[in-house]
Order: sequence, then C-alpha cells, then structure tokens
Amino acid sequence: MVKSVQDLLYSELTNKIAKEMPILTNMVIELETSRPFDQINIAVTHVVVNNSCPMLAALKAGGANVTICSIPDLRQDEQIMQALPEYGFNITTEIGSIDVDYALDCGGYFAETTSPPHGVVEVTRSGIHKYEQIKPQYSLIDVDSSRCKLLETFIGNPISVHQAMKKYELSDDFLHDSLLVILGFGKIGRGNARYFQNLVGKLIVLDISEKVVTKAKSLGFSAYQITDDIDMNSSYLKKADILISATGYKDTVSNYFHSSALTSCVKINLGAVDEFGVDYSDTDILGGKRNPFNFTMDPPTPSKFIDAILALQVYGLRYLVEKNTELPRDRIIIPELYDLKVYDEFIRHNMEYQDLIEKYFEL
Repeated sequence: MVKSVQDLLYSELTNKIAKEMPILTNMVIELETSRPFDQINIAVTHVVVNNSCPMLAALKAGGANVTICSIPDLRQDEQIMQALPEYGFNITTEIGSIDVDYALDCGGYFAETTSPPHGVVEVTRSGIHKYEQIKPQYSLIDVDSSRCKLLETFIGNPISVHQAMKKYELSDDFLHDSLLVILGFGKIGRGNARYFQNLVGKLIVLDISEKVVTKAKSLGFSAYQITDDIDMNSSYLKKADILISATGYKDTVSNYFHSSALTSCVKINLGAVDEFGVDYSDTDILGGKRNPFNFTMDPPTPSKFIDAILALQVYGLRYLVEKNTELPRDRIIIPELYDLKVYDEFIRHNMEYQDLIEKYFEL
C-alpha cells in the first residue's frame, strides 16, 4: 500500500521538520485540492535530504507522477531515496531516457541530457549558466534570480558554513586571528561576508565586476577587482588563511590565480560546481570541491531558510504548466507575483530579516 503525502510530510524520515517549513506545509494542503499537476510526469534532479521532502510532498499532493533522478554528484540521502518508493515516487539512474513532461532541476542536469522535457524550473546559478550555453528549445524558469533565493543563500548558507567549519575543527579562535578572502560578492558571497566580518581578524572581498566591488566598498568591506592580470590577482591571496570561492563559475580559481598563492591557506568551495579547477585535487579543498562546503552538513541549509525557495520552485512549475503554450522557449525569470507572495510569507514569520536584505541588495 502506497503511503500518503501527509505520511511523508510528518514521518520520522523527515525528522518531523514540517513545522519548520510552514510555506510548503500550507502549500501541500492547497495542492491536494487544486491538483494542478494531475497525471503530469515530473522529473526531479535535486538534492534529497530531510528538508527536501516537503517539496516532494507538494508535487505528489498536486497530482504529479514524480520520478527522482539518482545523480552521483548530488547530495541524496541513501535512506530517504530507498524509502521514497513507499510514498509513490519512482527512482531512476537513467536521466536521458525517461519520459517526462517537465523537470525541477538543481544544477543544470537536464542541460546535459539528449532527452529534454517540455520545460524546466532551475534553482541554481550554475544550472542557469549551463542552460544558457545550450540555448534550450523549451521554457526555462529561472528561480535563482528571485528574492526568495536570498533567504537561502544570503542568510541560511553562512550559518551552515560556520557550522561546517566547526565540524572540520576550524575554531572561532582560529577565525579570530585569520585573514578571510571571499571570491565572488553575489548572494552567497555577500551573505558570508556579512556573517563573518566580525568573526575573523580581517576580511577581503574579490570580484570581477567593478560595480560589485564598488557595492562591497559601500558596505564597508575591503574589496578589489579581479582582472586578467593573474600576478596582481594572486597578490591579494598571499597572506590569506582562508579562501572561500562563491562565484558560481567552474574553474574560477585555476583560471585567475596562481596555485602557489594558495599553498598554505584553507580552501573552501561554495559553488554548485568545482570552482577551484584542474590545479587542485579534491583533497586540497576542505570538504571536497565537487559540492558546496555546506553540503557536508545535514541538512545543508537550515530548514526555515530553504522553505521559501523550494516552495517558489513548485510555484515555478505551476506557472510553467499553466502557461506553457504562451511562454517563449527561452529563459524566463519567475514572475514577481509568485516571488513576492512567498517572500512576504517568509518575512511575516521572520520580520527581523527584512531590513537586512534590503541593505545589501537593490530589490
């Protein structure tokens, strides 16, 4: 007998985290009535941990036939993956051969397959980059460019990074005496700069964009622009104790810096791709270089900060399904109507974050 959506939402499998994710929990109730995905085949290439389960429950509540793609490079909890068929989910290792209508993606995996669906909802910047390279002939809903993504990346991510540092025995005393260099001042870079600025001895921001460097300086950070001058770029790292790479681009560190500048510092990858590249082995990077450093934690991001972006990805799917024949076969940023709806719901539960986000980003 197949277990119900509510069984999944409140099971021991998810450590009963539904109460920490009110947006998705409420969405499940609404979708069980409206069923916008009834009999639609949905593929999911996604991180699968306990706080992913409410999103999966929302898809099933909406009536979808859901196939989860087992991806070696993605963080997918073995116990949860083995249990999901009990709740009516299909599992496959053959992403290129499944018959699907739409996909929820986390890293551009459907950009690499020869059997793309009618439309994709992508949640990562690195995934958007992959799709832009292939110019897909279907609608691509970009959820990464939303306000809601800031809740995960700007607020939630640094908390997990700090916890992961402690896991790897980088103590607060060590941080207090360290020079931390943050490469990339986007959503994740800004969040970590804000979080760690009072925990480290000194902090430097590096970014390729002159405009972004100016923004970092306006917020009080020491910031420098990365150029094609590798010698100059590398000079910023000579005294670094820790380097965090958060650019969203593959091979950034190998392409812009001499490896000799990083021989003695702790190296951390926060990208969904390998940002360090060919000059570095997996063991050179704390926690490995193929997944973001916070993925060494369980869950990778605190549940309250992942709730909104996963809910928005489901809204993105609903928009794609309902408007598909009207949408261009191109990248489409998730409509602000949905983004604000979910973001405002989060802020109602967490008012303390509203002014903080508006200080760091032009919304």
